Amino acid sequence: MVTALVVNSSGDPMRNCFVSFTPKSSRRTDAMARYTGVDGKVTQALPADTWEAQTVCSVDPEGVMPYPGGKTREATAVVDVTGDTTVRLVV
Repeated sequence: MVTALVVNSSGDPMRNCFVSFTPKSSRRTDAMARYTGVDGKVTQALPADTWEAQTVCSVDPEGVMPYPGGKTREATAVVDVTGDTTVRLVV
C-alpha cells in the first residue's frame, strides 16, 4: 500500500487534490488516480515497482487552501514500493 500525503508549504493537509501514480518501469503501463480526502491523503494498493506520484491542486491566491478554479500547484515524487510506503507531496 502507498499513502500519498499532500500538504501545503506550512504542512497543512490539502483536500480535493488529484493524485496519480504512474509506473516508471517499462514493463507496466497502468496508472491509478484518486482525489485526497480531508486529511490530505490517498491510499492505493500498488504492486511492487518504482512509481511516480504526482499531484495537481487548485489553491487560493496565497497557496494555502484548496480553492476550485484557483492557481494550479503541482508536485511529483518517485517512490519505490516494496511494502507499506508513504510519500509526501508539497504543493
